[in-house]
Amino acid sequence: MYLVETAPVRITFNIEGMNNGITITTPSVDPVNLNATLNVKTHVINQSTQTQQVQVINRLVDKSGSVLLKLSDSYALPAGEAFEFNQIGGIEQGLKLWSTDDPYLYKLNTLLLVDGKALDVADNNVGFRKFEFDQKHGFKLNNKPIKLIGFNRHQHYGYIGDALPNSLHKKDMQQFKELGFNVVRTAHYPQDDALLKACDELGILVYEEAPTWTGMQNSGKWWDNLEASARTMVRNHRNHPSVIIWGRVLTTEGMYLSYIMRSNKKTLTV
Repeated sequence: MYLVETAPVRITFNIEGMNNGITITTPSVDPVNLNATLNVKTHVINQSTQTQQVQVINRLVDKSGSVLLKLSDSYALPAGEAFEFNQIGGIEQGLKLWSTDDPYLYKLNTLLLVDGKALDVADNNVGFRKFEFDQKHGFKLNNKPIKLIGFNRHQHYGYIGDALPNSLHKKDMQQFKELGFNVVRTAHYPQDDALLKACDELGILVYEEAPTWTGMQNSGKWWDNLEASARTMVRNHRNHPSVIIWGRVLTTEGMYLSYIMRSNKKTLTV
């Protein structure tokens, strides 16, 4: 648990709502010509009592510290309102791909300024990769078929339980990587940010499971909680290049169909 102090004008947190926080997507990634587009959406709220002149600058930085892309926009944000900055740019050549063998990560630095003064900042890792499930070749990463060799991982440790320090999350992933695994399924619930970060850094693919089990209730309250938890899971971890699958319901076919029927009555957004 963290206590975060913010200025009245700030970047919101991903878990606060559907469009909140920073959302990073790569609408196109070309593994052949090594170019890609980057779309960054930054949700900013003004909790002061007057209109503020807000500027958001996003910089994409490689491992050498060179700025490869700079996106900058400004907006006069009225008091009590929020605004989403939607910025898009690209790397036209020399793109470094993220893969299980070479998990290259860029850093995206997001800076929020009001009247030229920096008030908030956030850093996110960015991995450019293209993946698809092909009927003939199975799973393909950056146009190359790879065999998924994986494991289930529960978030616990002897004499510690669920309250693992970040170092033990990474230690688990390092050991699995050394054993030749390339994909992990979080059994059976979303796990700590440190686990996703370790998978990004080590090149381990992630199938993240919503918190559910085969014998849980079929009451409306239970399903409402599952839906809320699944949305929070996606919002919190959507920027991780290691994530390739979101799991909604575990194992049992009957419960899965029941969830699909409930979901179809609502707009399927996160």
